[in-house]
Amino acid sequence: MLVLQGNLSHFATVAFQRYGKIKDIDIKQPARPPAFAFVTFDSSLDAEDAVRGRDGYNYDGYRLRCEFARGDRGKIISLAYYF
Repeated sequence: MLVLQGNLSHFATVAFQRYGKIKDIDIKQPARPPAFAFVTFDSSLDAEDAVRGRDGYNYDGYRLRCEFARGDRGKIISLAYYF
């Protein structure tokens, strides 16, 4: 099992900073996996690039799911690990 506390914020920053300026990372650690985060970019174009570049990415043997958050204006993406 992959423990995400403390590591998800660092990973999200490292994995997504190459796509543009990150405005905020909001991490959610529910009682039942997967843990997930909302990554907010300054630019919607940067967020689109991040979704295309990181959805399905293999991180330490685990698939990363990356998509736009529901009800958003295009700058916030959600990120989750699936075991």
